Parts: sequence; C-alpha cells; structure tokens
Amino acid sequence: MTQDLGIRVRQTSHAPLAVCVAVVAALLTGLTGCGSAQQTESTTTSTVQVQDTTSETEDASSEDSSSSDDASADADGGTTESAELVSQTTSSGISYTGNADIANTEALQDLEELLAECEKNDITCSIALYDLDGGSASITYQNNEKVYSASAIKGPYCTFVYQDLIETGQASEDTLYPLIQNVINNSDNDDYESLRKKTYGMGWTDWLSRAGIDLTDREDDFEDHYYAQMSAEEFALAWEQGYAYLCSGTEESQRLADLFTETIQSPLHDQLGDQYTVWSKAGWYYDYEGNASPAMNDAGVVFSDDGTYVVAVLTSSAGDEEFVCQIVDALDRCHSALEG
Repeated sequence: MTQDLGIRVRQTSHAPLAVCVAVVAALLTGLTGCGSAQQTESTTTSTVQVQDTTSETEDASSEDSSSSDDASADADGGTTESAELVSQTTSSGISYTGNADIANTEALQDLEELLAECEKNDITCSIALYDLDGGSASITYQNNEKVYSASAIKGPYCTFVYQDLIETGQASEDTLYPLIQNVINNSDNDDYESLRKKTYGMGWTDWLSRAGIDLTDREDDFEDHYYAQMSAEEFALAWEQGYAYLCSGTEESQRLADLFTETIQSPLHDQLGDQYTVWSKAGWYYDYEGNASPAMNDAGVVFSDDGTYVVAVLTSSAGDEEFVCQIVDALDRCHSALEG
C-alpha cells in the first residue's frame, strides 16, 4: 500500500501556459459515462464557487439571475424555498439544496452521525458535492477547510497534463502515458515525481486558476509542493473542469477517462463502482512526516442514476478508507433524495 511523500523542489523560471478552454457539448456512452456538457457563447455551467463561508449552487442555464439567491442556505438553520428548490443548513453545519427537503431522511441522519463522530475524534472533514449537467442538487460541509491532499491531487494533475500539454502538442502521450497510467491506477509516487519534473513550469497553476481556485496567500506553492493542502471545494472545482475535458470526445480524453475507472483504495469506486460509472483518484497518509499529515481523501465524478455529480470527501482520518466509504454512501443516498 503506497503512502504519499511531500516533496519540494527548487523553483526555476517558467512561462505560464495560456489555453482557452470551452465546455464542449457532448453525449457519450459506454465506459466513459459522460452526460451532456452544455455550452453557449454567453453562459457556461458553473456549479461550484470558492467562498469563505457557505457555498451556493448556481444554475447557469437559468435566465433569472436571482435564482441563486432564492436557493441560498440560511446560516441559522432555516429553510428557504423557491418555486423549484429547497435549501437548508442543519444545526451541525451541513448545507444542502435540491428538489426535495431531506431533513427527516435516514440518509441525512446517517451523515449527521458520521460527522458527529469526526467532531468527537477531532477529525477534520471537508465535503463538497454538486450536480453537473445543469442539475441543482448540492451538499457541503466545511467545504473550504484544507487538509493534506495526499495522492488525491494526482487526478487533477494528470488531467492538466492531458488537457493542456498532450492535447496541444506540447508533450508526447507516448512518453507520458506509461507514467500517468501507473500514477492513476497504482498511485505510484516515483512515477508521479517523474511526471512532475517532466512537466514542471508548463502551466499547472494556470490550469488551477482557470478552474476557479484562488492561489493567492497560500502557505504552500502548487508548482513546487507536489502534495499541497486543498479543500473539498477546490477538488470539486478541479474535477468539474476535468469533467468537461474528459467528456470532450477526443481519443486522448477517452483514454484518460478509462484510467480513472480503475483506481486503488478509492472509497468512491469501492462503495459506488458496482452501481455506477465512477471516475476517481483517492489519497491517503498515516502519520506526520515533513509536510505530510494523516489523511484519507477521495474526489471524482459519479454517474449516478439520479444525475451525474462531482464530489470530494477529505478527512484527516489517517487512511481510514472504510469510514470514508460510509460517508460516501450517505452522501449518495442524500443526493438521490434531493433529486426528489
């Protein structure tokens, strides 16, 4: 079982890569499982935003700009209802939005109990779940709390390499695919380090910024720190951008999507993979060592029967995969109930 190692390298000068990315209209079937990713000249679907307090879900296809205000959660635990959506924040801090109120459901009660266990055992937990393809459901809990990313960060990094370097001809797929395959499927740290060195300074931070991740005033630098501290909200943003690319329909994007269906120690895959197509990359660590700290994280995309969603569950639970599997199960049942 591979552990992640926090590695720093000396920064050299580099030129950032500017790539204009558009969400591509696509409907794919089979192993990739892509739903429809919608694009217009004036609007793009944006379901997640990094905020300092609570997260809002925005339906970019709506012509009524006030719809996000109607669906905002009441921080005091009240419920705000619009014509279609219900939003609520529980006393424990879980915020949700959807077509139905899940306040009295067993799924939400199970999630509350799991998060209470985190509080009891001083475990940090950060959760972000958002519908894709124009859906409205969302669930968040301490979604801006940062933890040690561990190997979960390898998923977004490999997506960046494919989207911005291989697709644009700046890097060779023949050269990098063996590294990326081992990084995603086996979470190999040595090949990840090799991949980082081969692509250093070629636009990683630009890709993160395009996803909406704020890189200012951070204690760790994403370019030099291979395993940066991240929040569930940031992972959701990264995977949402990755989802648009993985559904773009190119041969390269389909090869990468296939790799994300076969990852090790992934609670998302282990808990939901028998029911749905799941793209994911987990990360774990067991102790404090250098820049590393205990973690059990997973993030990715779930193509559920009730709608495709991006999800990130980050914890400081020292590699406790079974515990995160229980959170994943409760979240999926909550998501199903929110769809009504």
